[in-house]
Amino acid sequence: MSWILKGIVAIGLILYPFLVGYSLANGQYIWVSCLLIVFGVIRLLSKGNALLWPLTGFAILCGGLSLVLKDHAWLKLYPVFMSVGALIIFAMTLVKSPSMIERFARLAEPDLPPEGVIWTKKVTIVWCGFFVVNAVIALVTVLFTSTKIWVLYNGFISYLLMGVLLLGEYLLRKRQQRLHEMQKNELSKNRKRIVMSCYFENYVNSPKLLCIKSDLSTVSFASFWQDVAEQQAQIEQLETETWALWEQDSYEFLVLLFAALNAKKQVLLPPNRISDLEKELAEQNIYFLTRQKLQFEASQIFLKFDQNFLEQSSVYFYTSGSTGQPKKIPRTLAQLFNEVAGLNESFELPEQAVAIATVSHQHIYGLLFKLLWPLASGRSFYQNQVAFPEDVVDVEKKIAHLNIVNYVISSPALLKRWTTDVVLQDCITVYSSGGKLDSGIRPFVNVPITEVFGSSETGGIAHRQEDDALWTPFSNVEIRQSEQQELAVKANHACTQDWILTGDKIELVDLDNLKSSFKLLGRLDRIIKLEEKRLSLDAIEHKILELDAVSQCHVLVVEKEHRQMLACVVVLKDEAREKLVKGEKSTFVANIKAKLKDKLESIAIPRQWRFITQLPQNAQAKLNKQYLKSLFQPMLLPVVLEQKLVDAQAQFELEFTPELECFKGHFSTFPIFPGVGQVGFVQHFAKTNLGRFTMV
Repeated sequence: MSWILKGIVAIGLILYPFLVGYSLANGQYIWVSCLLIVFGVIRLLSKGNALLWPLTGFAILCGGLSLVLKDHAWLKLYPVFMSVGALIIFAMTLVKSPSMIERFARLAEPDLPPEGVIWTKKVTIVWCGFFVVNAVIALVTVLFTSTKIWVLYNGFISYLLMGVLLLGEYLLRKRQQRLHEMQKNELSKNRKRIVMSCYFENYVNSPKLLCIKSDLSTVSFASFWQDVAEQQAQIEQLETETWALWEQDSYEFLVLLFAALNAKKQVLLPPNRISDLEKELAEQNIYFLTRQKLQFEASQIFLKFDQNFLEQSSVYFYTSGSTGQPKKIPRTLAQLFNEVAGLNESFELPEQAVAIATVSHQHIYGLLFKLLWPLASGRSFYQNQVAFPEDVVDVEKKIAHLNIVNYVISSPALLKRWTTDVVLQDCITVYSSGGKLDSGIRPFVNVPITEVFGSSETGGIAHRQEDDALWTPFSNVEIRQSEQQELAVKANHACTQDWILTGDKIELVDLDNLKSSFKLLGRLDRIIKLEEKRLSLDAIEHKILELDAVSQCHVLVVEKEHRQMLACVVVLKDEAREKLVKGEKSTFVANIKAKLKDKLESIAIPRQWRFITQLPQNAQAKLNKQYLKSLFQPMLLPVVLEQKLVDAQAQFELEFTPELECFKGHFSTFPIFPGVGQVGFVQHFAKTNLGRFTMV
């Protein structure tokens, strides 16, 4: 449709009430009916926006009925239908974004910020309300008032009200923009103030207790920073600019971390210290940092803690690698202590408290909760990482004479082993992160458990204290969801200040609130396409878990002979496992598949199966999803169910499954593997982890 024709139609519809009033006053309304139909047909034949079709349809309908029924009331009803049509159009855009007002706004401001999207959506809802009211009033003027009143309202007053609404929205929008800018600036200032007030420089010369060692000797904040200064003086003389840091002693780790950063070195926190990784890093001239012998004096503490130092000091974390190859994530000290500030605001801890951890400080969760939080807030930490629930209680008993309460930093992998016999002492709370905490674990622990949800890229995102409760974002975190319901996070402690998509599917309680609580619905990357069929691996797992025989399972996609297929790793209940051991695996699998036929379509039933006693976990106590894929390749090594590094010892929990290559053709009636073969496996794991230990 040409612009001239569009203009004629638009002017005609605006003047429509006056044309109807004029025609009725002269007793000739047929020509107005025809004109309305013509306007509708012109719009119908044009290639305009499909959203406007309700208005087009109502124009033809009202014009046609007034001609067929010879009743001019249908002409007067058109303004009613116009409001109803506009209501439909605006409401449709609320269901299928972007909203109508957002579309208008983006004509002037293509890069509309998130708060602008929220505002325009609210304005669209207000317009929907206006069209409802306008339709009702227009209908009243048709049924109960004279033609003059009808013309006055529908031809003048309704347009005047629209103008008032437009002007009011414009003024409010400008005011909202100014307030948002002021809040943004104030928030930025507050964040800096919060962070600076929470930073560790307040305790540089403090005699307060920082570290409790395993022999119950203690280290004060002042002694710690003196130690840092001495090591800084040595590390400054080293030519290498980037150092890898792997130190299982939490105190030694913290000293070397801050000594290296103050010496203007970059610090890499690797996911492990296996010999292959040492060789790989050495090829890049990156070596593992250890405590240096004192050759250069540092007679007094001279540590610089200005904002420039905090923003320039970089620590590189690795993701866990639980869903693929580990990725290197940079974080500045400023970002890390921003997160500490967020923890301080979100959780209430006494002024004095001791952190006891069952997780490693090599990874961001342990580093923040065990070391940086106490360092920034004047609290304390226990030097060693502990391995079992009973060990936690033993430590609590050892430090009871200090009369200081404690909090425990743990993981779902350890907490699921907790029993009511293990009673925490002087403990305020337990923090859990690294995966979802299974329902039903909390009653076994005699203090509240706070789950923490986050990632290496985003840092902490949200927390909750009850099974299946909604997640509450941390005080310095903003969230929203995409059209695909993917969680997007923005925080001053994340690796970037932009919005980060996490790959998690969520359901927000309040779509318009950047601090809204939310429900986690699983991973979006767990939705796959197999033979052109869209499948949810989470949904398949849920159906498998409904089987009486299954305790835990993980479904994944494997490739065999250039073809993708579903596979499943299963932990059976005791009774079912006995049946598997006594019978044939093929028969057992066939029975499971038969039961799944009533629950899943055939393509969604896994083709390959592995049965083990525990789902494997990596060093961070997370489900080792990448490792699970190797279980469906020719198996040369036993399954590593769990690995721990405790007190300079590597502990591996292994399972020798029937699929091991060494069993094929051997020991069919007597499943005992010779000791000489087991020594070979011990040598393999020792060689792999040799880089972690000092040879004597």
